[in-house]
Amino acid sequence: MKLSIIIVNYNGKELTLNCLKSIYEKLKGVEYETILVDNASSDDSVEVIEKSYPQVNVIKNDDNLGFSKANNQGIKIAKGDYILLLNNDTLLKEGDFSNLLEYMESKADVGILGCRINNPDGSLQLSCYKFPSMREMFTHYTLLTKLFPDSKLFGDYRNWPHNKIEEVDFVIGAFFLIKRAVIEKIGMLDENFFLNAEESEYCLRAKKAGFQTVFHPGYEIIHIGGATKKNMKKIEIISSIRGTELLIRRHYSLVYFITYKLLSFLLSLIRFVIFGIVLLLSKNPDVRDKFIQSKYLILYRVGLFR
Repeated sequence: MKLSIIIVNYNGKELTLNCLKSIYEKLKGVEYETILVDNASSDDSVEVIEKSYPQVNVIKNDDNLGFSKANNQGIKIAKGDYILLLNNDTLLKEGDFSNLLEYMESKADVGILGCRINNPDGSLQLSCYKFPSMREMFTHYTLLTKLFPDSKLFGDYRNWPHNKIEEVDFVIGAFFLIKRAVIEKIGMLDENFFLNAEESEYCLRAKKAGFQTVFHPGYEIIHIGGATKKNMKKIEIISSIRGTELLIRRHYSLVYFITYKLLSFLLSLIRFVIFGIVLLLSKNPDVRDKFIQSKYLILYRVGLFR
């Protein structure tokens, strides 16, 4: 078996059905299997999916186990030489998927790959990011990344054209193609991550083991949920903070971790004040989102959110 596609579903019947439809309509010329892990959906997702796509291997959980645990369940039974973790709110587009596999086969040091991801309107969706660190947090919180997007010191992956193969720190889990050799060497996803930062932690582990993560523009998908990701709810913001902190604690020293938390609190406090003042003068939704995110982080730091 060349490819195993793993999809996690939680009360996403229509999204998952559309995702599966795109797979069976668009994915040609590759031997593959599809594994669906259902995290105790309360809708009739499982029944409808099993009836519509009996060829899908369905794993039914009694509880919502989160992203990492559910994907690991799929990885354990996957037969493919390559494992594709695919969000259920994605749609495959026309294209030659085998190009990605051939590229990875030709590059022994490439272990993880992400493709070009578009919003439903066809615009580019950012899918490559820098590893969490104090410098990355500082440049992001102080807007230096936006002011100097091309700088090697302050910039990230936002301003390059996304039209060439490029080594990156990590790619998002909406489309996360893993070579089996990586899993055999470093294991599966860390199940201490429930939702958020598990893909960045995995790419960091892979890098330490000698594997590269690359962005490959030779294939495209549509990611529906990512178009509204910036308008995160409280639970998603806190989950993101927890995930990032867990990664920092896992891979950096205790001193670094404590300093990171203190700097994060200080910068969030400054942003809270600045964006609060700006919000009094303007009703810009982006400013409001940044103000709310800063507020949640401060409340989390002082123990009012858990």
